[in-house]
Amino acid sequence: MIAGTGILRFSQAQAKRFLLMKQGLLGKHRFSGQAGVMECVRQLSCIQFDPLDICGRNDSLLLHSRVDGYRPAMLDALLYTERSLFDYWDKNLSICVTEDWPCFEATRNQFRERGVRSQDQIAKVADQVLDLIDTKGPLCAQDLPCDTRVDWWWSPTSLSRAVLETLYFQGTLMIHHKQGTRKYYELTSRLLPPHLLQKTEPFATHAERLGWQLRRRIGAVGLLWRRSSPAFLGMVEFKKLVREKIFAELMEAGELVEVRVEGIEEPLYMLATDLPLVDTLDDDPGIVRTEFLAPLDSLLWDRALVERLFGFDYTWEVYAPQAKRKFGYYVLPVLHGEELIGRVEPVRNRKTGLLEIRGCWFEPAVVDVQEKRAAIARTAMRLALMNGCDRITLPW
Repeated sequence: MIAGTGILRFSQAQAKRFLLMKQGLLGKHRFSGQAGVMECVRQLSCIQFDPLDICGRNDSLLLHSRVDGYRPAMLDALLYTERSLFDYWDKNLSICVTEDWPCFEATRNQFRERGVRSQDQIAKVADQVLDLIDTKGPLCAQDLPCDTRVDWWWSPTSLSRAVLETLYFQGTLMIHHKQGTRKYYELTSRLLPPHLLQKTEPFATHAERLGWQLRRRIGAVGLLWRRSSPAFLGMVEFKKLVREKIFAELMEAGELVEVRVEGIEEPLYMLATDLPLVDTLDDDPGIVRTEFLAPLDSLLWDRALVERLFGFDYTWEVYAPQAKRKFGYYVLPVLHGEELIGRVEPVRNRKTGLLEIRGCWFEPAVVDVQEKRAAIARTAMRLALMNGCDRITLPW
């Protein structure tokens, strides 16, 4: 702490250790089993969702790196049996804590008020779709008699999908369950308890809501700066002047702490509730873990910050043309201890029960490569088991 200022000062090594401790990625696993999945999501506030499933979806890859003994069925149970979690729009498509349902009322209102593409066509069939679900129970797009193609967010799609997604974003429907990538929707009134449905949004102003969102995003990463950041995706009307104002208000309220990190001119900010972690920064983590990080892992939300602290430049090349890829299609960063040491490209084959590590690229400064390869092989085997595979192949 800088005397008389309330400002913390970290070396880069301390800043990295703080982030990894906050993320549950340092030392012995903090989270375990299905209860650990819930605890982990609650700490992160949300997990970003992406439907690509090459070696596990983004949500499962993130949880696998943090929760001892994780299996995808644990997350599915929390989403679609216990309903302690739900799918919704937060940092883009995300998995959120159900208790936070009232806090997203403004988001639902935005979808109700601003309309969507092909709004007129959707409005003509919306009541019919709701009547069908009311009568038959959960339905997917393929169950509906709406084959017309309509203009949609990224490309034309079926009217059935467009109407289901519209009603979902507006809050009338929720995802009841999934079969692969196929989503089945049910009336929200049948899935959420009355006390949540009846509870009003807890924010009196948009600024209050932005403050809530900012605390969540800083808490999900651990440290963030005031500059524009991909970590703020999904925060509406959060441009520079508003952002500066919300940061200042949270600082004045004592909810944020300014952190100065050696070698970084801009101040960073952490939650005041995370101050107890600072007292443990010099503790020996005990074991060195090796984890494969999800491409949309919260630790990686601000890749410019990751590069400044870890010296690791990560680009997710999944949408890049093959000829322009430097590494591979679905490549994951490798965390070993307190360093990002390289990348791997795991690909699952369910038919053969094989997880293939198609490539492994170490950072130039990495030493003791054979030791690191052995650690990567052990992590690859754990990932194989999560994917229902019992064998791995390695590129060396």
